[in-house]
Amino acid sequence: MTQAILLRLWRPSGWRGSGSLLRFTSTAANAQEAAKPVLEEARPVSEMPGPRLSFPALMVLNRLKNDPDWNQIHKLWITLFASYGSIVRIKFPGFPPIVGLSTPDDCKELNRMTMNEPHRPPVGSLKKIRDNWTDDYFEKRGGIVVENGAEWWRVRSRVQIPLLKPMVVGEYVEEMDNVALTFVDRIKELQDKHGEMPENFQQELYKWALESVGVVALDRRFGCLGAPAGSPEAQYGEELIKVVNTLINTLAILELRFPVWRLFPTPAYNHGKLLRVVQEQVAQTVASLDQKGVSEGIVGRQTSVLQSLLATPGLTHKDIITFILDLVFGGIDTVTYSASSLSS
Repeated sequence: MTQAILLRLWRPSGWRGSGSLLRFTSTAANAQEAAKPVLEEARPVSEMPGPRLSFPALMVLNRLKNDPDWNQIHKLWITLFASYGSIVRIKFPGFPPIVGLSTPDDCKELNRMTMNEPHRPPVGSLKKIRDNWTDDYFEKRGGIVVENGAEWWRVRSRVQIPLLKPMVVGEYVEEMDNVALTFVDRIKELQDKHGEMPENFQQELYKWALESVGVVALDRRFGCLGAPAGSPEAQYGEELIKVVNTLINTLAILELRFPVWRLFPTPAYNHGKLLRVVQEQVAQTVASLDQKGVSEGIVGRQTSVLQSLLATPGLTHKDIITFILDLVFGGIDTVTYSASSLSS
């Protein structure tokens, strides 16, 4: 699949040059005709720089296998880019080639060319979990995280409208600001108590991320940020964070290590727990809408993401549940590690 998506044109400066990335499709015949002379000059993907099955490659494989700190994987890519240039190709036994891009221009060009129907290596283990769900809840529709092609675009083209409307974004400014102020108060409290941030400060980042994502995805505050230790709100938030962490860390192991899940059945790793939480929270929001009336909005907002999704033609209730599910566990993980990496 890599060869169908990425072609780096030859330039005198080699692979570090300013050549463009090309993708040819049957719907762009004129572009193909214009690019034929250039395509003949293109170097094959197999010549992309990167570690081969040699000592450096074995070192990479050994590091991926034995390094338990998956949060530091970006440092491996930094090393590879420093050694091989701005485009690096890695080939692991049993996996398709991976091409890493490090320059914004190349990333922009690739995203532009594959905008409508990108083919990304799916999170295969998560797709298998959803495709083989006990009661076929997902109906072989795994959501935008695991799907490609027409099914990906069917959902993506519909959910992007509620998420990108300036009017909808504006509805969350005040409440997101309140979450941020609560987090700042919590930081001050910890600073006064310890003189610095404690070793488990990342748990506070998780709570901040959970509250922020909850406001947007589920139209509610969980109340765990700044809640007294042992309180129901704190316990609920900590349990939900634990569920998300277990799912994320397990997916990392399943995807980056030898894919045993292709050969043997594997547990769902808390996916069911998170699905139940999302179903319950969405059901509460829907019940609140039914009780108040759509025109009154949710928690003081005239328009919300969830409210807009529920009113979007072409999206089923299960489509929405799956999207919110991905938004919750992906959002919590992304926000937390983006914030924590600023100090690492």
